[in-house]
Amino acid sequence: MRILDALEDARRLSIGIIGDLCVDAYYFVHEEPGAVSIETGKPTCSVEKYYFDLGGAANVALNLKTLGAGRVEVFGVIGCDPFGGVLSGLLEKAGAVNKTIVQREQWSTHVYSKIYRAGAEEPRLDIGNFNVPSEASIN
Repeated sequence: MRILDALEDARRLSIGIIGDLCVDAYYFVHEEPGAVSIETGKPTCSVEKYYFDLGGAANVALNLKTLGAGRVEVFGVIGCDPFGGVLSGLLEKAGAVNKTIVQREQWSTHVYSKIYRAGAEEPRLDIGNFNVPSEASIN
């Protein structure tokens, strides 16, 4: 089968994605030292630019939509937090159907914050490592 035929067939597919949904957050820090924080007395870092992208199973959904899959439904748990809104917005922008469960307690939307300084990635800041799924989310 030729690639174009396969991509044409993809438009007729309905696909469900179940898995860990996360936001990849990219922050690009300016090289010059920032101001000193009045509250802590420590130097700050100025972010020149940033963007958010879909990660984990949400990235699989994005890739399937990019390849032309007709209907892609995404199932997973997100938190009742700002990043849950970011993830939902990115899924909508990608054209995926958001079937996520919002867990209000003991769950933070998974976020992998990637900080870049001088073109190199610094240690990542992860959110959501201590999530506990509720019975309602599991069932």
